[in-house]
Amino acid sequence: MDTEIIRGLVRGYFNSAALKAQADAQQDQLTHQEAPNEFSEAWELYHQTLAVDDEVILDMMFRGARDGIQTITPGNMNSAIVFLRRYGRSQQASELVRQYVSARAPASGFFGDSLLFFDGERDQELVAAYEKFRTSQVDLRDPVQVLSKIVEHQGYNPEDVALVAKLDADNLEKMFLNYRGPRLKNIVEWVARFSREDSAQGRVLQHNLRSACERIAELSPMRATRLRLWTENDQAAGSVAAGEKEKHRPAGRREQIRRRRIHRNAPQLGFLRRQLRRGGRPKR
Repeated sequence: MDTEIIRGLVRGYFNSAALKAQADAQQDQLTHQEAPNEFSEAWELYHQTLAVDDEVILDMMFRGARDGIQTITPGNMNSAIVFLRRYGRSQQASELVRQYVSARAPASGFFGDSLLFFDGERDQELVAAYEKFRTSQVDLRDPVQVLSKIVEHQGYNPEDVALVAKLDADNLEKMFLNYRGPRLKNIVEWVARFSREDSAQGRVLQHNLRSACERIAELSPMRATRLRLWTENDQAAGSVAAGEKEKHRPAGRREQIRRRRIHRNAPQLGFLRRQLRRGGRPKR
């Protein structure tokens, strides 16, 4: 829960779906904390006594993790799997990976996200198993409808990001050009936000977004200007298109004020220039 809040503060906006998922998981975990279980007891024995043999702790850890498949958080399950592998229980660790991903991945949109941002050592088999499951899923939703809902509710989940990230440059260009409605600006902004995610899919989306923006920017100066403004906070597409010519770029605020003053005083300036060319001195 704290991790998602910190990420939201860094990004400047919050993923409400992820926050709700983590809050629900935390509440679920608190609900099950009252009943003693071998998973918690195994950790207590490991940290609080030297009198218990390793095998006893490892047996309790495995049974507790297996029995808590539905309630143990991704971070805690990852720690248990890493722990079992470290002390020679790799087969049991792999069994937990299969059971956990099978049971939790389909229903837990936050699972992959919370695991990938877990600060400790990550079990690579667990990460790979979830990634394999995620990429094998076919998402038939319309990206425009998904983005429209994100704009409306100001929230999303990892599946939404994955769907948008799968759009190549051609599809992004087609989507931006074909969409007509009051949410166009917001849709482009959300795609740009997703392209800033520090992940493999974020970097792919960043590349595709840049390509799509460059193509559209080449069609006209006004298209280039709007895309630049809508993606200006994006590291990849913010230049809108790096191929946009300087004359198409809107001036900064100071430059805009300077130009307005020049325009407003243009008649007087013209008169002064003519007087100077004639060798005369303008009257005060």
